[in-house]
Amino acid sequence: MPHASLACKQLKLQGWVHRDESSGLRNAPFSLTHEGLARLEADALAKIGAQFNDVPRQQTGVVLQSEGEDVLIGYLEPPDSAFVFIPERADWVDDGSTGNQGGWWLHAPPEELRWYDGETLDPVPAPVPSDAMVLSSFTSSLTVGLVRARLIESSSSMSLVRGRWFSPSPMNQAPLVFGQGPVRVGSITGTTLPFGPPPQSWADVPNTAERRMLVNAYIESSVVLTDSGAPKPSRLPYAVLLPWLFNRHPRMSESKRQALWSGLTTSLAEGGLATGALERAVVSEFGTVMWDDHHITTGVIDTRNMKTTAVLAILEHLRDVETLPFVVDWGGGAQDMQRLLDVFSHPGCLAVVTRSMVEGRPTSEACWLTSHPEFGVLSVNISGLRFTIRLRPVESGHLRPPRFPVSAMELQHAVSGNELNVDEFSGAWPKEHRSLLEQALFAHPQGDERLASRLEHRSPLAAWIASPSEERAHRALRMASLLPEGWLELLPVDDVPVHMMPDVFDFAGKDWQSKAILRYATASHHDPSLLEHLAAMIQTDTPNVSAALLFLCTAQHHVPELASMFEKASRIWWDKPTHVTSVLETVFNGQGDHNGIAEVQDWVSKSQHQPANSDLGQWGQVLTTLQKGEPFQSSTQRTWMERFPFTWWMGFAHQWLVTQLASASGRMWLAQHPLPWVAILARTSGEQCGVPGHNMHHPGLSLAASDLLPIRLLPDGPGVPALNDLLTMVNAHEQLQPVPRLETHSDGGWLARPVSNWPLFTQDVHSKGCPSIALLLLGRQYAARFNQER
Repeated sequence: MPHASLACKQLKLQGWVHRDESSGLRNAPFSLTHEGLARLEADALAKIGAQFNDVPRQQTGVVLQSEGEDVLIGYLEPPDSAFVFIPERADWVDDGSTGNQGGWWLHAPPEELRWYDGETLDPVPAPVPSDAMVLSSFTSSLTVGLVRARLIESSSSMSLVRGRWFSPSPMNQAPLVFGQGPVRVGSITGTTLPFGPPPQSWADVPNTAERRMLVNAYIESSVVLTDSGAPKPSRLPYAVLLPWLFNRHPRMSESKRQALWSGLTTSLAEGGLATGALERAVVSEFGTVMWDDHHITTGVIDTRNMKTTAVLAILEHLRDVETLPFVVDWGGGAQDMQRLLDVFSHPGCLAVVTRSMVEGRPTSEACWLTSHPEFGVLSVNISGLRFTIRLRPVESGHLRPPRFPVSAMELQHAVSGNELNVDEFSGAWPKEHRSLLEQALFAHPQGDERLASRLEHRSPLAAWIASPSEERAHRALRMASLLPEGWLELLPVDDVPVHMMPDVFDFAGKDWQSKAILRYATASHHDPSLLEHLAAMIQTDTPNVSAALLFLCTAQHHVPELASMFEKASRIWWDKPTHVTSVLETVFNGQGDHNGIAEVQDWVSKSQHQPANSDLGQWGQVLTTLQKGEPFQSSTQRTWMERFPFTWWMGFAHQWLVTQLASASGRMWLAQHPLPWVAILARTSGEQCGVPGHNMHHPGLSLAASDLLPIRLLPDGPGVPALNDLLTMVNAHEQLQPVPRLETHSDGGWLARPVSNWPLFTQDVHSKGCPSIALLLLGRQYAARFNQER
């Protein structure tokens, strides 16, 4: 450029540019100073002039300056995209035709857009869109946005001139820079324009779900090496072992290596166990692979059980032998970077996708993709252009989960760290919103709040799954009623604000509700206002059944101030009784007539109006039988042992077990219903127990081995080991034999001996078997030591 040195010197003297001479004068770079940036801003504002006095109809952008590739654009509204097409004809309308129109493609980064008042030229906030129904959209003041754009492509024989008005609506044709690659992985954000990365693109994508979406786009037409998606046996040609052997034995002669390869392939072809050291090394580094003489075909090569040396051998085979394009989802480190770069430089390598900024990666690649704060969006740097793309939805059967989780519990069980094992899913895909649910699953378990917010009005379940765990509680109040059954449980009970529990309680499953009852009861002892909150919900014109339930399971009913509220909550609950076990144990304190005989009798009378086979109906029948002193029928015993906690009936357990062992039907039932009989019977004599409303004491281990001999007649079944342990324990105690090791819990045999003879048990008893036996061992030991200390 003539006189460039003089011009730069003048700019420097005026303080508009700075020259970095720290590395010498030759080729020292210039950069704009703050004064220079201010001068450019003032120059841009001066160009507004009279351009906006007469705005053409339906036009929202104007060219204020055009010099080569540098274009200054003025906007009246925020554009949808960083890219805009200005058609050659000012009257052109996008009618959906496929014909290409002449014009100019510009790149104007939205983050560099600055807004000013059209009259005062003072900086102002960005305006709202013209169709937004807010007060500010009806203001008559002119707001102008300025941004310096770059002309990236022109298909017109004319020059783009100052004063050219346009409407920044993307059209159906795209600049060539967007379509250099053979595979379209997504679309330019804010447009419908597809984007295909050129060959030898590099992507740093830490998010597992986004990596799956990216590599999935290549599966149809390329070889994809990845450890994402469902496990799939890989088929590889024997020729892959040649580069593997070369890197394993680089100094070995070619003839020896060929002989070694021939023997190895023969051994692999014969199958059987890997007996030689080389065969074992193949299995160790390649995992489960089907070896043959065929060429590699397009699709996925599963690398989840392969070592880096095996993956590199496959890549080098693809580079040197095969003709198919390939993509690698790289999980290795910097130590193998040079070998990876040798493969990356091959024209057949479409993309390398890494999990992080691996040290040693190339810095001058033609296309570089990186993660973006919004899920499903990647930042792109190509040919000096920076923009974002939205990855296309998953379409390949390999990376798309074959089934959908049936509930939140199944989804939670499939989570391992930050990974999702889709093989755990057992349900069919819902008929609606499949693509949205796929995006949500890919975002789980880390979650993506922007994605969840975007999905909330389209698919509540997808938004619920995609929500980050720390944001799910805030979303629960407005979404709980919209979720399918079994999905509120994705929100742990401990993450729900306690005051919110009555509002979401009805939409959860029974297990979640049981945990919520316990948490609410615990919290109410520290915060009495929670009871006041329940009372307010109970006293409304449409009483809250969940609030009544929580009140009955929470409040201390013997407190006089709560008596009237307890009566009202009881009436509401009796209309729709749920969680009967929790309510009865709380109301009657599990200890009998704590609340008085009259109250017990009142509840027994009400239970007679419930279905006979319901929990309340059964409870009332048993209390009536106890009050009359009548024996329990064998079928009633079995019903109670199957439906209710053993703490309710363990006071009768010694009688009921003998009764069941005396009949063939009883023995059949015992064999099929596993119960912790050692923990039920081998308790301290005098321990308080009983049905809520009827207090009694446990008789202790009062059965003899002769009473238990019919256990030997039991058919096979899941309930037999616990009964065999009971007989073994009692018989060893009677015969003065050493304490036996039991099948259901190795230390359970000590329960038949005096606690004074026990060894010291610690928390490791929980790892030795039945949890009920473990708790009883620790409980009885603690009680004995406590009584001694007193």
